[in-house]
Amino acid sequence: FYDKLEVLRDFLAKSQGKARDARDLEAGVSWLLWMLGFSVAHLGGTDKTQNAPDLIAATPRGNFAAIECTTGLLKAENKLALLVDRTEALRRRLEASGNRHLHVLPVIVTSKAREEVKADLEQAEKLGIVVLTRESLEEALKRTLVLPDAEALFAEGEAAQAAQAKYQSAALPFAGA
Repeated sequence: FYDKLEVLRDFLAKSQGKARDARDLEAGVSWLLWMLGFSVAHLGGTDKTQNAPDLIAATPRGNFAAIECTTGLLKAENKLALLVDRTEALRRRLEASGNRHLHVLPVIVTSKAREEVKADLEQAEKLGIVVLTRESLEEALKRTLVLPDAEALFAEGEAAQAAQAKYQSAALPFAGA
């Protein structure tokens, strides 16, 4: 079954930076997340929803991931700042609807290898954004062979996001001064 996912694997490997490649990557990530047990809304494919995340994925318990996809660098076209803004907008909507208890995880997906985006990783981490690279996508494809567990994947993303705390504590003044 894994070897037969050629179209999906092709979509996830898009890295030319062309608009069509970016749309294919969004579709591929959407399909992959669905296969992993998430409910996914693909918002990035239309002009009327360009101010929303490319994808919103929900776990069975109702937690959300706001996802931006790129075939380029993470900071290109202000993607990191836009993702933070869109994630906060989603959080505000959840709070306004009485769902403050639900978590929202910002995620940026790139078809580039981790080595190619290493210059942007620290900034993403400081912002609390989970970064998925080509290697992450390949690993996720392998996980489709077992029973999907969106909750476990979401928890892994939250654990990765916890790295943001080291930057926040570093900004605090020394208590003994």
